Amino acid sequence: MPGEAAFTGDHKMQLYSDKVFAFTPDGDLKILSNGATVLDFAFEIHSNVGTKCTGGKVNGKIVPMKHELHNGDRVEILTSKNQKPNIDWLNWVATTRSKNKIRRALKDFEYKEASAGKELLSRKLSQLKLTINDEVINKLAAHFKQSTPLDLYQSIGTEKIDISSIREIFFPSAKPEAEKPAEIIKPTEGFKPEESIEAVSSEAIIILNDTSELRDFKLAKCCHPVFGDDIFGFVTIIKGITIHRSNCPNAKQLHHKYDYRIVKTNWGHPGSLTAFLAHIRIIGMDEVGMLSTITDIISKEMNVNIREASIQSKNGKFEGLITVFIKNKRQMDFLFQRLRQIKGVLKVSRIEKEKSL
Repeated sequence: MPGEAAFTGDHKMQLYSDKVFAFTPDGDLKILSNGATVLDFAFEIHSNVGTKCTGGKVNGKIVPMKHELHNGDRVEILTSKNQKPNIDWLNWVATTRSKNKIRRALKDFEYKEASAGKELLSRKLSQLKLTINDEVINKLAAHFKQSTPLDLYQSIGTEKIDISSIREIFFPSAKPEAEKPAEIIKPTEGFKPEESIEAVSSEAIIILNDTSELRDFKLAKCCHPVFGDDIFGFVTIIKGITIHRSNCPNAKQLHHKYDYRIVKTNWGHPGSLTAFLAHIRIIGMDEVGMLSTITDIISKEMNVNIREASIQSKNGKFEGLITVFIKNKRQMDFLFQRLRQIKGVLKVSRIEKEKSL
């Protein structure tokens, strides 16, 4: 009957009036809710496509993510590996399916950011000789006005909190008496007594203010001075006097914050058994046997003891890090001159083992 056919057609029209029919570039049909956008279409293809969506091409024309689709549109999704979902996306989709996927993706990214932030915080606290515990985390959360530890971790992970400022929270520079110089100048460790810097270097006499001799001192681990370097002394609270190179990475801060603890210092005589640690970086063209050539020159030709040596190669170049026991700066300068003569060596420089305060 004609009336029945008309009724059926009207019914079908009403049934699909709240739907949008759009196609992929390959012709695959996607049925979406009325009002659906390019972002809805991306999530309909796959969650990974949705979370990386930056926009789309609709019928060959580039459009934003929130562009509303119409029946018959042919949609190509544009993506970027650096794209991340944000909460505004919830306002740019029409389907419940897309909203749920966005919420799930937001939670996943928040977890990853928080996890990365916690790892960064753990490493920073470890440098400060602190451990992650409730007391430390609550103090940091209160200072940075974070509601929960998770918020704190996430803010660190997204760099909303500058992690380098954490030191001042636990060791305020405004209160020098609360800051232990031992945290700036770490005591030497890890050697046998007969090889330790303190034991060996005690043979070297240091002259204070050009008047008195000093044997009870330590060489700063942050710059490892050797006999002949320009030096200055720093009076610590409980560890006596520590000797630093004048160009030590920590020299500027020590002079600025603790000028009253600086003492004029010169070398006296080194003593026959004195040896000093020196760290060397060597960069050059990678060749077979390079490490063997370098160590032979140091230990056999120059008769210098090596504490440790390593070399890494990449893209045809190498970088070697070598720690040696040096008698004085003159010997070290001569060693550097000899190393620079090795075929393929491009640069030889002295480095500080530890530069952080």
